[in-house]
Amino acid sequence: KSKSGNGFWLRGFQTGHRTTPMQPRSDFWYVETYRWHFQQNGKVKIFELAYYGNQYRWGDCGREKNWLAPGALYESNLSEILKGSKYQYSALYEFATHQKGYKFFPHRFVWNYPEHKYIEYLIKLKLFRLAEDIFTEDDSLSLYIKGKNACEVLNCSPEILPLLISLNVKDDELRFINYAFSKGCKFNEIQFYNYSYFFGLDRDLLKCTKYTSLDKLIKYLISIPKEQRTETRLFSYSERGKLRYLASDYMDYISWCKELKYDLKNSMILFPKNFKDTHDEVSKIYQEHKDKLAKRALKRMETKYHKNILPRLSFLFEKSSDKYTVVVPTCKDDIVKEGHSLHHCVGGYAERVLKGETIIVFVRKLEQPDTSFFTCEINDNFSIRQLRGNRNKEAPKDVERFITKVVREAKSNDCSENSQRKAECA
Repeated sequence: KSKSGNGFWLRGFQTGHRTTPMQPRSDFWYVETYRWHFQQNGKVKIFELAYYGNQYRWGDCGREKNWLAPGALYESNLSEILKGSKYQYSALYEFATHQKGYKFFPHRFVWNYPEHKYIEYLIKLKLFRLAEDIFTEDDSLSLYIKGKNACEVLNCSPEILPLLISLNVKDDELRFINYAFSKGCKFNEIQFYNYSYFFGLDRDLLKCTKYTSLDKLIKYLISIPKEQRTETRLFSYSERGKLRYLASDYMDYISWCKELKYDLKNSMILFPKNFKDTHDEVSKIYQEHKDKLAKRALKRMETKYHKNILPRLSFLFEKSSDKYTVVVPTCKDDIVKEGHSLHHCVGGYAERVLKGETIIVFVRKLEQPDTSFFTCEINDNFSIRQLRGNRNKEAPKDVERFITKVVREAKSNDCSENSQRKAECA
């Protein structure tokens, strides 16, 4: 305790052994390096033994050193010092002595306890790893600091609490278990250890328990021989790393089966005998299925484009001069072909054009209307965004003047058409 009665001091020491080669004797040494003064008003002063100018002395360093290593806390005088203070029920003694020589950050515990008084619940429940997370992690912990009991602080149901205590969970494990139980996937301590050992805290894999038990799922994935696993991502050095990649491939396989409306309650589909061959076969079928869906979607998109967008664009932009003409694309293939011919990226704009999100027109020479020359992108507000030729070449001045005039007239005609429609509606 402070001699002035204003709070107490926490002193930090570095210790070590000095060993002499080829001799049995070694010297134990220690040096005090830090002092924290925790005052009754809540303020903290930090002092460091260091060089200030040319003098090696104690000085107010003004801030916490984040590189400090954790250490064991000398606890023999704790009960006496904390008695009658706001830290009397902080469970600091129980936390520091739950494991012989336990290393943590005592100064952070004392510093932050007034804002984290719920830590008393965690320590009394022997959730020591979660309590340590509070003072070593950031503020993104999944705890409700205003909770009035352990379940409220942990955001969990009383049903889960015994499992959390038996596992002595960390924050990421607490999040995972809460998520799993919320999705109806319940497991015991042994199942959790098996799952987390092989697959980490993978949430996606838990979705497979909709079709089977957790034990059967783990047993199947572990039993898949190396020669039946997919060849992708097998560069991981550890066997557990390879199993986690295998779990990712298995989840892909399950998602494809769902999309193809396969019966996943059929064990032959859910647990294929040769995973690699089945995975590759279903992947091929799924890709063909997606291609068919894409073609249907493209056909519907082009139909709407022909009906609602193309007539208007043709009316507004298909103009000619004595040297140049404007051609409006009629389908996705026209835009893709333009990109291939001029070696630029307009092909990636095709779907946006068909949806009416942007406007693409082709500038051609009058005597060669079927040969790609320049590509122009136009905003909805009738301003030119891009005008590019072969390999993104900039357009010459006369081409730029021509398309600028066409776009200006299109804007004027569009405004006139809108005004006419409003008049007709009125």
